[in-house]
Amino acid sequence: MGKNPDGYGLSHTAVALELLGRTAEAVRAADEAVRFLSETRDAVNEPEVALRRAWVLIHSGVRAEEGYTELERLVGAFRQQPRWVAVQLPWVILRNDTRAQQIIRSKFPNP
Repeated sequence: MGKNPDGYGLSHTAVALELLGRTAEAVRAADEAVRFLSETRDAVNEPEVALRRAWVLIHSGVRAEEGYTELERLVGAFRQQPRWVAVQLPWVILRNDTRAQQIIRSKFPNP
């Protein structure tokens, strides 16, 4: 994926690869991104990286169950507010994914 991997940038690459239909490469890039940028090293950016990985896993259908579990863990935690996640383009693309939308909606505070 490159000589000097950057987990944050690599997570964006993973999303782009998935949108281009290069699923195997996208999953590898997403997995690699979270290895390079773990929550123990960067609690600010890593949750975004992990959220992009969850999106790749869900959108591709490869290890989707793992993606849903990660989405459940991340939404509402750290800086990943449900309202922010709900309007991000990758998640808008999944607006017809009932399970993903249910997870996101379940994290909104009750009025």
